[in-house]
Amino acid sequence: VQVTLEQIAALYHFGQFQYSYGNYSGAADYLYHFRILSTDNSLNLSAGWGKLASDILTGKWDVALEELNSLREIIDSRSPLSSLSGGAAEDAALSQLHARTWLLHWSLFVYFNHDEGRTLLLETFLAPTYLNTIQNASPWILRYLATAAVLSRKAAAGGSGGASSRVR
Repeated sequence: VQVTLEQIAALYHFGQFQYSYGNYSGAADYLYHFRILSTDNSLNLSAGWGKLASDILTGKWDVALEELNSLREIIDSRSPLSSLSGGAAEDAALSQLHARTWLLHWSLFVYFNHDEGRTLLLETFLAPTYLNTIQNASPWILRYLATAAVLSRKAAAGGSGGASSRVR
């Protein structure tokens, strides 16, 4: 069976439609299948954000964590310095900063609802690129970082899990 580009695009648009009408599980399915078939990097990234939102809204924390990690890899793999002209490189760096800022904000839903979330939050937020993003674009995220550190420390003291080695 031959799948056309129009059919692949229809998956994306139908996924958006499902999301807009509150069928988040259906939206996640359509966007997932779209991303498997599509070669359009910008629409794949958009579909990834939509799937992450759908997974969060359906409370599928393990799936949302996988999607979050996938988005993080995509965002971090983009090299803002790969462009030859200075203006385009600045635009790419700013775009990457905005994407990382959005990722930090959306990740709060996942990290505070996933069983291992607080430790994962510490590992992600204390990574140099994300700590730099917090300091430059969203310093209010520091309160969530502090909360996760306190909760992880209490969990480690209670014997119910390990905290990040950077916290101890």
